[in-house]
Amino acid sequence: MKKFLSLICACMMILCPLSSCAEKNPSENESSTIQELDEAVLKPIHDYLDGYNAKDAELVLSSFVPQLLISEMKEKGTYENEIERVKGNIDATFELWEENYGADSSISFGGEVSNSTLSEEYLELASKYFELTFYDLETKIELEQGYEVSYTYTIKGEHASTSDTQKACHVKVRDGEWVLLFCDAETLESFRDTPDEVETGESSETDTTE
Repeated sequence: MKKFLSLICACMMILCPLSSCAEKNPSENESSTIQELDEAVLKPIHDYLDGYNAKDAELVLSSFVPQLLISEMKEKGTYENEIERVKGNIDATFELWEENYGADSSISFGGEVSNSTLSEEYLELASKYFELTFYDLETKIELEQGYEVSYTYTIKGEHASTSDTQKACHVKVRDGEWVLLFCDAETLESFRDTPDEVETGESSETDTTE
C-alpha cells in the first residue's frame, strides 16, 4: 500500500502546513459564506488531534480513513500493519515535538476560522482522492456532502509553543461518517487529471520533518 503509506507521511499536517491559507475564488465552491457547522462535521479533526495526544493509532486512522475502507483492510488482513505504521508516525511526531517544544508536548484545536461548502464537482474530486490513494482496495467511496474548513491549532510543550492556521476538507461518506482530507479544495484540483496509480507507478514517501 505504497500510495497509502506516502499519504500517511504527507498528512502530518501537525508538523508543517500542507496548504495555502489564501482566500479562494467563491465560484470554486457553492458557498464561501461562514456557516455554523454541525459538531459531526468537525469531529474528524478533533478525533485526529485527540488521537495523537492519546497516542491512539486507531482513532487517528479512523479520522481520515472511511469505515468502509477500514472494513476491507481488516478483511484483507492489512489493518494491523497500517495501525503499526501510524503508531510509528505518532512516536516520530512526539520526538520532534519534544525536541522543538519540550517535554509533555501536545496539540490543541484553537477554533474554526472560516468554511465554505464543496460543490458537487469538488466532491467528485474528493472521491477520486480516495480512489487513487487506496487504489489497491476495491471499495469505492461515494460522498454526499463536504466543506473546506480553516481552523487554528497550537502545539505546546514545557519550553515553547507554536500556533498556526490550517485548511482542510471534511467530507461525508454517503450513508456514513464524516472524514478528514489532508488537503484543501485547491489541492483537490491536482486530482482532476491525475492518471491511475497503477499506470503511473508507486510514489516515493514524503519527508515531513521540519
